[in-house]
Amino acid sequence: IKDSLIVIMPHSLEYINFSEADNFSQLIDSIKTLSKKFNKVDCLVYFDDYVKKTYQNYFNNLNINLICGARANSANALNHIREIFDKYEYVVSNCMGSALLYAMFCNCKVSIMEPFFNYSYEFWNSDPYLRNNKKIIELMNFHHSEEFLRKKYNFLFKSDPKLSEKNYTLA
Repeated sequence: IKDSLIVIMPHSLEYINFSEADNFSQLIDSIKTLSKKFNKVDCLVYFDDYVKKTYQNYFNNLNINLICGARANSANALNHIREIFDKYEYVVSNCMGSALLYAMFCNCKVSIMEPFFNYSYEFWNSDPYLRNNKKIIELMNFHHSEEFLRKKYNFLFKSDPKLSEKNYTLA
């Protein structure tokens, strides 16, 4: 759809929840602003967050659809994601994740927006597979940090998603 945008929301996992330190208010305000600049704006919510209704209350009175993303262990996950991204010209997120690469592969114009979302230390520490290895938590924290991502992928940070470009070769 021409002049359409889908916002990839930060996601938890079935066995990890966001903590009180993870705040979404600024992100929701940014999405409200973006909804005035595009013909269509929807939000892609990871399957587990969709089921848990993590974002439902934030969007109750907005004309923005929450689209249920794929479940990681689904045999049709990649087909499902492809069907979603094929409907949008622009894709934006405020954090790094595999969905950005999938969107690039689907030839969407992809960018990272402000305010950048840093997963909290508490989020990583609540992962039963990580909590006993503080060095891995520190590594995850660093590799998802704005500082690291700006060094590696600064070209993805855009003040306006309409300035983003296709990056199929990167995907």
